Amino acid sequence: MVYTLYQERERKVSSFLLVSLPLMTPYFCPFTSVPLPLVVMLLAGICFFLKGRRNYQKAVLPKSFKAFIIYACLIPVFGIALYGDIGSFVVSYKGLIIFLCFLLFAIPYCSISYVSRYLSWIATIAIIVYVLQEIMYVFVGSRFSALIPFLDVSYEYMDMAQMRELQANLDRSSSFFLEPSHFSQYISAYLALLLGENANRGKIFDKKAIIVSVVLLLTKSGTALLLLMTLWLVFFLSINIKRHIKYLILLPGVAVMALIAYSKVISSDYGQEMMSRTVELSSESRDSSSGQIRVVRGFLVYSEIPIVQKVFGVGNGFATNVIDNSSARYLFVDDERYLNNIQTLLIGYGLVGLFLFLLFLFRISSCSNDLIPRFFCVTFFILSFMECFWLESKMLMLLAIPLIIYRNNLNQIER
Repeated sequence: MVYTLYQERERKVSSFLLVSLPLMTPYFCPFTSVPLPLVVMLLAGICFFLKGRRNYQKAVLPKSFKAFIIYACLIPVFGIALYGDIGSFVVSYKGLIIFLCFLLFAIPYCSISYVSRYLSWIATIAIIVYVLQEIMYVFVGSRFSALIPFLDVSYEYMDMAQMRELQANLDRSSSFFLEPSHFSQYISAYLALLLGENANRGKIFDKKAIIVSVVLLLTKSGTALLLLMTLWLVFFLSINIKRHIKYLILLPGVAVMALIAYSKVISSDYGQEMMSRTVELSSESRDSSSGQIRVVRGFLVYSEIPIVQKVFGVGNGFATNVIDNSSARYLFVDDERYLNNIQTLLIGYGLVGLFLFLLFLFRISSCSNDLIPRFFCVTFFILSFMECFWLESKMLMLLAIPLIIYRNNLNQIER
């Protein structure tokens, strides 16, 4: 398809915004206490809607996702009938409206070629900054912070100057991100892209993928280690090569090498430190509660709610009301209400919502012979058990890339 100069610019801008939004996560919008990514998502969605009135690009979404959106819009009515909390009712729609604004009006202009290019550029620069920070820390004992000093940090416990000072003296680098785990999760998305492309081509080993994997190991993040092992396992199971080579030679060989490498790493001090993070699952922790409690407490809350709420949910904005009325409330210290994505789905939208959303993930991960969506959906699913990024920029990026490929596949079938 031939695009005009104006259309090409729209494709570039929307694609760049999609992959750069997670870099804005550390900041508040100037002069406000609103997270910067939410403001950019809303304004970008509105701008693309207004600019596209003459040449509107329709969003192509699976029926399962449309059904989930409709369900998510209806279920908060049940929540307000139960709790009567207008604030929670508004919260149920606020994030959803902003998320859908970008998804429906900006994503249709995104190009997978530009998304891949910009994600590669940003991830590469982030890795270079990370390596420089680590080298500086080894030789000097402190590191430079890559956070923008004149913006307000989206962290309730300290201001930007304090955060930059903290980053300078931590034992792990964060590159452009607020926390080391956020950096590792972003380049995990880049690894998903690389492995998906290599699996499509039947390319077993790729220099870029190996370098990104080594960097993920160096982050000493338990979540990164889990993602790394899972993505490479999916890669070796999915790669387009002859079956007898895959199952008789490649997989056994990789398994033997992985066991040898694992035994070597786990016996070292570095390996012991990484495994302690993996056991705790708390590389993202911001409070004194243990990682194990943060993982299971949402399920304890869910186990106590009435069967009707278990099945249908109450709307994600009412999760705080559910927690406050639970006997597991004492597990949520310092007035924080942290739930991971899976727990948010279960409590907010019930088993019905969870089923619709998993159906959507399955649909976009198996929509074509292109294997990239599979890797992004696996990354999203693993991270959903580790932390809450529901309706945030990270969720948008991880799901929008498979949706772009899904749209391209349907367009090719129609032709």
